[in-house]
Amino acid sequence: MMRIGEATRYQASQMWDRFYGDVDADHAGRERFLGRLDELGLFGQNADGEPSHRHTSTAAIQGLFLFNKNDMHGAIDMAEGLVPRKFEATDDEQGAIKTSA
Repeated sequence: MMRIGEATRYQASQMWDRFYGDVDADHAGRERFLGRLDELGLFGQNADGEPSHRHTSTAAIQGLFLFNKNDMHGAIDMAEGLVPRKFEATDDEQGAIKTSA
């Protein structure tokens, strides 16, 4: 298994152009999308320029674009879905799992 790493702003920009370039000629949508990812801290820093521990992958961005392949505004609106979720069980959940098994 090979780790590809987190998506960069440049990669997200290039992907946007490949998916929506024909309908986003002035790049206003692209800038809104990239700005939203910046606000969410998905490029290694948050909107204040502070380091962020959030990242997203090019695969996640591609999935978002495929889900919204005919709706660039939908992709912008759903950008928050790119924030990774933690899959660690809390202590309460672990106790419930142990007692139910």
